[in-house]
Amino acid sequence: MQDMRGSFTVRLDVKLRERLGRRARQLGKTDSELVREILENALAERRLETRAGHLMGRLSLKRASGDPWRKELRARNWRR
Repeated sequence: MQDMRGSFTVRLDVKLRERLGRRARQLGKTDSELVREILENALAERRLETRAGHLMGRLSLKRASGDPWRKELRARNWRR
C-alpha cells in the first residue's frame, strides 16, 4: 500500500459523481482508488507513440473524393 500523506478535494457535478461511483463499483474499487488510478494514468510521462500507438493506421478516407480540402492536404503533405 502506498503512503497516503494528504487529501485533495475536488468538486464534481452530480452526474459526473454518479458516473464515477458507477464505474468504481463495476471495477470493484472505491471512488478514491479509481480517482488515484485515473490521475496516475493521466499524469504518467509516456512517449506519444506509447499513448497513441493503438490509433496508428485507424484513419480511413474514401479514395474518390473531389473535396478541395483533401486536395489541399495532399498538396502540402511533405511525406508523399
